[in-house]
Amino acid sequence: MAAQQALGRSQMKPPIQDGSPPRWQRLARMKSASTRRHQEREALAAQELRMKEEKRTSIGEKDPVSQAYQILDLIQAAIATRMTYAETHKCEKKGLVPSLKTALSIYREAHTDIKRDSGYLALCHMPSWRMFQARLLPENEGRSRRLEPDAIHQVDSDFNELLEGAWEAQQLLKRGIAGAQIPWKTQASRAHPAGVPGAVAAYDPGTKAPGAAYAKALVLYGPAEGQDLRHRHLLDLARLHLEFSSCEVLMAALGHLTRQFEVLGVLNYFERPSLLGARFVEVLIEVPIGEATGSRRPHVCEIRLEHRHFLNARKVAEPAVQEFIGKLQQVYRDQRFDIEILAYLAQSVLSRPKKAL
Repeated sequence: MAAQQALGRSQMKPPIQDGSPPRWQRLARMKSASTRRHQEREALAAQELRMKEEKRTSIGEKDPVSQAYQILDLIQAAIATRMTYAETHKCEKKGLVPSLKTALSIYREAHTDIKRDSGYLALCHMPSWRMFQARLLPENEGRSRRLEPDAIHQVDSDFNELLEGAWEAQQLLKRGIAGAQIPWKTQASRAHPAGVPGAVAAYDPGTKAPGAAYAKALVLYGPAEGQDLRHRHLLDLARLHLEFSSCEVLMAALGHLTRQFEVLGVLNYFERPSLLGARFVEVLIEVPIGEATGSRRPHVCEIRLEHRHFLNARKVAEPAVQEFIGKLQQVYRDQRFDIEILAYLAQSVLSRPKKAL
C-alpha cells in the first residue's frame, strides 16, 4: 500500500508554469491598486473642496475698508426701510468706517488661522439642516424636493410667560450639557462638560435680557406678526455656547447633540459666514418645561458651537463693534429715532449671512 501511494505521488504532474504570479500576489496587487485609486479619489475630492473654498471666499473678499463701506450702505438701507430716513454725510461715513474695518480685520485673521485645521473644508461644506414635514433634512435636499421648511416658533406667545419659561429651559439645558447636578453660575464657564464629549468649555451667557428680546421681536418680527405674535419667534431666550479646539471635534459633537436632544434645526455659518466674517454652528433644540406646574410644553433653545479661533475673534472684535454702534447712534440721535431699536437693527444686519459684497 505504501509503495502504491509513493508511486502515485511520483506520477503526479507538477503545476503548469505559465509565467503568471501566484494567486496571493495577484490579490495583493489588486488590493494595492484599489487602495491607490481610493487615495487618488480622496486627493481629488480634497482638491475640489479647496478650489470651491477659494472661489467662495474670493467672492466679495475685498479689502476691509471697501467691505466696511458696503456694510454701512446695507445698514443705512435697512434704516431707510424701517425708519424715517435722512442720508448721512460723507464725513459721517468716514467716521463710522474705522471701527467696522477693525472688526472685519480681526475676523479675517481668525479665518486665516482656521484654514490650517484639517477639518475646516469639510465643515465649510456641511449643509444646514431644517425641518421639512416634521423630518430633519439637509436644507439643499429639502429644497430639491420643492418642500417648504416647517415654521419653528415657541408655543407661548405672551412675552412674560416666554421669559419665565426661558429661565426653566436654561436650567434644563445646562443640566443636559454639564451632565451632572453641579451648580453652574450664570455668565460662567464649565470646562470639559460631560454632556458634550470633546468640548473644551461650555459658557452660560444667561437668558436673553428682556430689553434685547423686546427689541429683536419688534425689529425682526413686528412688521409681519404684529404685537400679539411677534414674541413667539424668539428662539434664543435660553442659550449656551460651546467651545472647540478643532473642526473635526466640533462636527463629532454636533452628531452627539442630535442624538442627545430633540433637534429642530442646524444653521451652519461656516458655510455662509456673517457680514463681519463670524463663523459658527447654531443648533436649535427643544426641551420640555412646565412639568412641575402640570403645564408641560416644549421650549426652543439655542446652542452655539464655536471654534476657539472665532470665539477669541468675537471677544476681541466686540469693543470695535460696540464703538461702531455707539457712533451710529450719535449720527442718528438728533433725527428722532429710537436709538436702541436702531442699534439692534444694525446688529441684525451685521449678523446676516454673507452672500457677495
